[in-house]
Amino acid sequence: MYDVFIYVKPSEAITVNAETGEILRRSSGRIRDLNVSRAVLECWDYEEKAKIVYEKEEPACSAS
Repeated sequence: MYDVFIYVKPSEAITVNAETGEILRRSSGRIRDLNVSRAVLECWDYEEKAKIVYEKEEPACSAS
Protein backbone atom coordinates (compact mmCIF):
# COMPACT_ATOMS: atom_id res chain seq x y z
CA MET A 1 0.00 0.00 0.00
CA TYR A 2 1.25 3.45 -0.86
CA ASP A 3 1.04 6.29 1.62
CA VAL A 4 -0.12 8.74 -1.04
CA PHE A 5 -1.31 8.89 -4.62
CA ILE A 6 -0.28 11.70 -6.95
CA TYR A 7 -3.18 12.20 -9.37
CA VAL A 8 -1.97 13.86 -12.56
CA LYS A 9 -4.41 16.02 -14.48
CA PRO A 10 -3.59 18.20 -17.49
CA SER A 11 -3.18 21.37 -15.41
CA GLU A 12 -2.36 20.11 -11.90
CA ALA A 13 -1.00 17.31 -9.74
CA ILE A 14 -2.94 16.47 -6.57
CA THR A 15 -1.37 14.56 -3.67
CA VAL A 16 -3.98 12.45 -1.84
CA ASN A 17 -3.74 10.39 1.35
CA ALA A 18 -4.20 6.78 0.23
CA GLU A 19 -6.13 5.74 3.35
CA THR A 20 -8.47 8.69 3.91
CA GLY A 21 -8.73 10.24 0.44
CA GLU A 22 -7.87 13.62 1.93
CA ILE A 23 -6.21 16.07 -0.47
CA LEU A 24 -2.86 16.94 1.06
CA ARG A 25 -1.35 19.24 -1.57
CA ARG A 26 -2.00 20.66 -5.02
CA SER A 27 0.57 21.75 -7.55
CA SER A 28 -0.75 23.89 -10.40
CA GLY A 29 0.03 26.95 -12.45
CA ARG A 30 2.92 25.27 -14.28
CA ILE A 31 3.28 22.84 -17.13
CA ARG A 32 2.24 19.32 -16.18
CA ASP A 33 5.73 17.83 -15.97
CA LEU A 34 6.80 20.52 -13.49
CA ASN A 35 3.68 19.93 -11.40
CA VAL A 36 4.51 16.22 -11.18
CA SER A 37 8.16 16.90 -10.38
CA ARG A 38 7.17 19.28 -7.60
CA ALA A 39 4.68 16.77 -6.17
CA VAL A 40 7.30 14.00 -6.15
CA LEU A 41 9.90 16.23 -4.49
CA GLU A 42 7.37 17.24 -1.83
CA CYS A 43 6.65 13.56 -1.16
CA TRP A 44 10.37 12.96 -0.65
CA ASP A 45 10.48 15.92 1.75
CA TYR A 46 7.59 14.44 3.75
CA GLU A 47 9.11 10.92 3.49
CA GLU A 48 5.99 9.61 1.77
CA LYS A 49 5.81 6.67 -0.58
CA ALA A 50 3.91 7.79 -3.64
CA LYS A 51 2.24 6.17 -6.60
CA ILE A 52 1.67 8.37 -9.64
CA VAL A 53 -1.74 7.92 -11.28
CA TYR A 54 -2.58 9.63 -14.56
CA GLU A 55 -6.05 10.81 -15.43
CA LYS A 56 -7.73 8.45 -17.90
CA GLU A 57 -6.33 8.79 -21.42
CA GLU A 58 -3.67 11.24 -20.20
CA PRO A 59 -0.20 10.21 -21.44
CA ALA A 60 2.73 9.86 -19.08
CA CYS A 61 5.11 12.76 -18.52
CA SER A 62 7.83 13.41 -21.04
CA ALA A 63 10.44 14.16 -18.36
CA SER A 64 12.64 11.31 -17.21
